[in-house]
Amino acid sequence: QPSLEEIAIRLQADIEIRNRNYHLKTYDYCFVGSELVDYLVENHLAPSRSKAVKMGQELMTTLDAFEHVAQDREFKDGYIFY
Repeated sequence: QPSLEEIAIRLQADIEIRNRNYHLKTYDYCFVGSELVDYLVENHLAPSRSKAVKMGQELMTTLDAFEHVAQDREFKDGYIFY
């Protein structure tokens, strides 16, 4: 199993980070939480979606690898921008 640091490096290369629009507002240089969860499960980095959410939370809080666009402190599996 790769370390959190190694996973963070892989994510930078593999997760689509781009400008996104939601409710007439543009959020620059972000990704969608559910896409990160999909990636972690599909690449066997997490055994389930709930474990992937916990891993996303660790990446966000322990490594400061990313943050929620509105500084929400909780990582979620949904159409939420980070």
